[in-house]
Amino acid sequence: MNDTATHEQADEMEIAVSADAARIRELEAERADLTEQHAFLRHRADNVVATMVWQYRALRAEETIAPRQAGPAADVAGGHVPEHANGAPVRDNQPVRALESSKPTSVALALGWCRWWRRVTGGG
Repeated sequence: MNDTATHEQADEMEIAVSADAARIRELEAERADLTEQHAFLRHRADNVVATMVWQYRALRAEETIAPRQAGPAADVAGGHVPEHANGAPVRDNQPVRALESSKPTSVALALGWCRWWRRVTGGG
């Protein structure tokens, strides 16, 4: 009787071990699926963030470039008249600053943004 009980216990343990092994395989397959889904969602999230950053930068560029493209005529039409248009003397009592020497660079940069914006928006 003792020998039979030992065989039954061994069979029960073998069944339990094989059931556990099957459950482990199921869990590993589920983990692999979830890992794949996580990678996909992570990629999608990265794309959404990159798109939002690009849209934010484009919006800021549009806000910056629109007044520059309008030029000084938009200021006059809006009611703001520059001093030199009034006939008033331009004040030249301030020394030339080093920052003013970089104006051609900033103008070239603005023109570069304008070209970029036209390419992005299709010429509009």
